[in-house]
Amino acid sequence: MNYIEDRPDDPTTNLPAEEVAYLRLVLTKHANDPSTGTCPICGKRSCPDWRDAYDHLIVDGQSLADPRLWQSPDGRRR
Repeated sequence: MNYIEDRPDDPTTNLPAEEVAYLRLVLTKHANDPSTGTCPICGKRSCPDWRDAYDHLIVDGQSLADPRLWQSPDGRRR
């Protein structure tokens, strides 16, 4: 068993779906650029916006990326 298999298929959440989508977008936009090691927007490594979005998603039990990106239609990991 691993983290993904231990999670329920539909976890209880307190964040609205729109906020989860926004926080995932923040993670994408503020991710460290591999060539510089810093956020392309803020210029800082693991900038405050990225950390805040990460923390909110983790505390709420959400995955950091949209599951449709890594799950097949039958709900299994690709």
